Amino acid sequence: SYLYSQSFNRDLLKKHDPNRNYNVYWELLLSSPTPQFHGFQWNDKEDTVQFVFGEYDANQEGIKQVQQGILDFVSDYRNHFFEFDYMFNITGRDVYAPMLVAASKNEKYLKVIERKFALEKNVS
Repeated sequence: SYLYSQSFNRDLLKKHDPNRNYNVYWELLLSSPTPQFHGFQWNDKEDTVQFVFGEYDANQEGIKQVQQGILDFVSDYRNHFFEFDYMFNITGRDVYAPMLVAASKNEKYLKVIERKFALEKNVS
């Protein structure tokens, strides 16, 4: 929801094409190395509600590398711009800009990611 503000950048939602697997790619690029959350389940034995999780994604190391890259970027950004408060007013449009680049040229970059990560779409 941060990427697609109701007030400022609704046009980005029009560029986002789930039919071209953008949801899958963005999920991959922004996910953590944890199993997918499926929902809740009542445990009669313990009289509690439990969380239900699916399987881990196949390429855990790749996901960890993506996450580390994000953390490294944030650290470098903070170290470089720490004296400039206005540089921390980051809009959804700014966040979506690299995704537009990744989706350009007929999703060439995204297709490389798909091959490297062996994505399993719609698998729970």
